[in-house]
This record gives sequence, C-alpha cells and structure tokens, in this order.
Amino acid sequence: MFLKFAVGVAAVLAVAAPAQASEQRTETTAPQVAEQSADLRKTVKRPKFQMPFTCNQKWYAEASTSDHNPALDFWMGDHNTNKPSTKGQWVRASASGKVVLSYEDNQAGHVVQIRHTFKTGKDWFTTYLHLKKRDVKKGQTVPMGKKIGEVGRSGPTANGVYHLHYEQAASYGSTADWGNRGAPRKAVKFNNQTYTGVGESWQIRSRNTGAQDSCGT
Repeated sequence: MFLKFAVGVAAVLAVAAPAQASEQRTETTAPQVAEQSADLRKTVKRPKFQMPFTCNQKWYAEASTSDHNPALDFWMGDHNTNKPSTKGQWVRASASGKVVLSYEDNQAGHVVQIRHTFKTGKDWFTTYLHLKKRDVKKGQTVPMGKKIGEVGRSGPTANGVYHLHYEQAASYGSTADWGNRGAPRKAVKFNNQTYTGVGESWQIRSRNTGAQDSCGT
C-alpha cells in the first residue's frame, strides 16, 4: 500500500510518523505472510468419511487399474457388474458439506461433487459419477447421509454398467479436478480403514449414520 502525503510546510512534521508506522507494519506482516504461505501448502484434516450408501448395506468395491486407482467403483453385494439390485440404489453424502458441482458431463454422465472443508490449504472433496439421477443442486448444503442421487450408468465411460464411481480428493480452490490420473485424488478411507491398490477389491458394509438411526458407528 502506498501512502500519499500533501507537500507543504504543515505536512513536514507528519511525514516521519507514517514512515515509522510503515516500517513497523513491514516487520510484523513478513512472518505472517510466510505463515499463510505455509498454511496454503497444508492439507486440511480429513473428515470422518462414511460409505456413500444406506446404513448396513453391503457393497463390493474395487480399484481396477492404475489409471483408475485410487478411485473406487462400487456394486451392490458381491462382485457382479450386471446385478440388477445395484440400479437405482440411493447414493448418500459421505460427510456434511456443500454441493459445488451438480451437472451432466458428456463422458461421466450425472456428476455430483461435495466440498467438505472450508479452511486455508487443501480442502476435502468427494465426487460421485455415473448417477442415474441427481437430487441436489449446486450451492446446496447437505448433511452426512443426505440422498444426493441414485446409482446409474450414465455417460459413455460407465460402459453400460450400473455402478458408482467414487473419489475422495484434497485440493485447492472451490472445486477439485476428478476422473483422471493427474487429479488430486487420495486413497479412499472409511472408519479409519484405507481401501486402495490396483487390482484390489473389498466387501464393505456401510456405517453411514447421517440419515439412519439403527446403524452402529
């Protein structure tokens, strides 16, 4: 910030004081700027994400290829990509947050992205692809367990298979890139257990308690 002073006999005595104040301001703000820069490089603490499904439902998850990992694909029950029960299952918010994307992508079909933290640094996001339908709009605040859509096979990259493509990411900015190797995706974690690894698969039971009362934590 540049300070402008009037030139004149009356202003001479006032010049020294602002100059001293400016030096003091420089000395105090320099470490603050450095601290803020360090904060921007930090990843905000990960929320306690839950599976994006109704409490007690059992889902099969896998990370199929190096391009796909650490994102996960989910099917209902055992590994059966044609299992009819997968279609239309409710997709729920993994944690509370704000919807920052809700639209139809020309490759991934119906997409929803939720921002879960709002601090200085890399914030946390979850992204949900290939939905049959979307039940939330951009800008909407959602609690954990809120229905945000239904499992579908929208978009050509779903390859005609009903499933949920799911990502957790830590990123700068109001949205996070998704769906590619260069995106800021992180290994998926539910209940302090990490699910990641090319070619790995798991059967996981949902403990998403946001909208249900009968589910254990």
